[in-house]
This record gives sequence, structure tokens and C-alpha cells, in this order.
Amino acid sequence: MAEQVAPGVAFTAGLKARAAEVDRALDTYLPRADEPPRRLHEAMRYGALAPGKRIRPFVLLATAEALGLKAAAAMPAACAMECIHAYSLIHDDLPAMDDDDFRRGRPSCHKAFDEATAILTGDALLTLAFDLMARVQPGLVAPGATLAAAAELGVAAGSRGMVGGQALELEWAKPDDKALETIHRRKTGALFRAAAAMGAHLAGAGAEVAARLGDFGETFGLAYQIVDDLQDAAQDAGRGTGVLALTVAPDAAEKAEAVIDDARRRLRALAASGYRLTALDDMLDWLRATL
Repeated sequence: MAEQVAPGVAFTAGLKARAAEVDRALDTYLPRADEPPRRLHEAMRYGALAPGKRIRPFVLLATAEALGLKAAAAMPAACAMECIHAYSLIHDDLPAMDDDDFRRGRPSCHKAFDEATAILTGDALLTLAFDLMARVQPGLVAPGATLAAAAELGVAAGSRGMVGGQALELEWAKPDDKALETIHRRKTGALFRAAAAMGAHLAGAGAEVAARLGDFGETFGLAYQIVDDLQDAAQDAGRGTGVLALTVAPDAAEKAEAVIDDARRRLRALAASGYRLTALDDMLDWLRATL
């Protein structure tokens, strides 16, 4: 009898393998640590190469591959996405923002270096992201694809997306459930929307398919954030140090289930149109298994 594999185990292995590919590419794109200004470049590598799932690049690459584009052609864009994410974490941890001393089990960038270096590191990674978008080779992707993908990334990272979400979080000290969902859709959902839409653009799938995949990405991002909040709350409760946030209300797990179901419906509608998005479907199983 064949051995039963727990839900998400195979996906987790694939996610780790893809993360390693992204890290190798990032290592080549980032400035060397011994290149002046050394402290800045050391901090860039510290922030961008910190341990992580690389789930946003995964979504971009999985989407592109499902639509017929080789991962290597989309890798600069995937690394650009990760640079944006890394910069956002560095800035979010600053004392003027979330004021967190640790990130991914290590001292935050401003603690490992200093606040000024952390600010400049975020600035440099944001700039590098669009440098990397310019490195997507036109001969490997559809005409106009790089420009469309870069536009998606710019909107998602800006005031109508991730940065706007952080601004709203600072503005709304005690958001209600609706306001909190708005923050999550911008801070987290926007980059996931961009990741899926960028993969579609780079593969030449067209604006309509990119928009539909973007809707899936944003929905997945909302579910991902709720699950992440649940996991953080469980850790805090185990230490006896935390108070449950609004995101981890008693029905938060049920909310996550419902949002995952919504994301799956969006994928099935795309599958009915002839698109095989198996890796993204497996990703939903993986997320559900973490609840």
C-alpha cells in the first residue's frame, strides 16, 4: 500500500526548492558585501537573503510556468518582488513604524546595523527591484510584457497598495473588521495580486487573464495574512505575552477557510477556461493544512 503523504508536504518541499533558486539568483543580483559602501551592501544582503519562504516569488514563477514561460525568464521579476518585500519588512520594523527588534528569528536590520542604514537599505532594495525589472530579457517574454509587469509591481508597492496599507495601519489605531481587511488587502494582498498578474503578463496571457489571476492572488494574500496572524497569536498565547488582535477573533479560522474557498473558486473558473494552475491549487491545500 502506498505511503500516505500529509497535505502540503510535497508542496512544502517544492516551495523550499524554489526558494533556494530565488536565493541563488538574489545572491548574484545583490551587490557584493565588500563593494563600497560596504555597510549598506552588507545590510542589503542581510535583509534580502534573510531566511524566508519566498512565497511571493513562488506565486509569480508558478503562474508564469503554468502559462508556458520558463522560470529562468521570469526570475529577475521574481527577485524584484522579493526585494520589494524585503524592503517593506525592514521599514516596517523601524521604531517609527511597528518597532520590532527581531525579524525571522534574527535582529531586525536597524538592530543589526542602525536606523539610518536600515532606511537606506530599504531605499536601495526598492530601487534595485526596478533595476531587476529592466533586466527581464525582451526576447524571452511577450512584447510589452515587462512594462505591464513593472506597472503591476509599481501600483502594488505604492500608496494604492502596500505602502498605503501601512499608512492606514498607522492612521487607524483601532480598526474594525472591515478596516482591518482593507489594511490586509493592501499590505499583503497587493503584492500577491501583483505576483500572480506579473507572471501572467510575462507569459503573454493577456490583460484579462492577468486581472483574474490578480484577483486570485489578492484573495490568497488575505487568507495568508489571516493564517499568519493566527500562528503569531498562538505563539504569543503560548508565551503568555500577547493579547489576541482583531484579526484573530474567535471566527478567524472560519474566515480563513472561507477566503481560501473563494480563492479556489477563482482558480477553478480559470481551469474551466483551460488553464492548468496545479501549483497554485496545491498552495491552497498547503495553506489550509497550516490552520
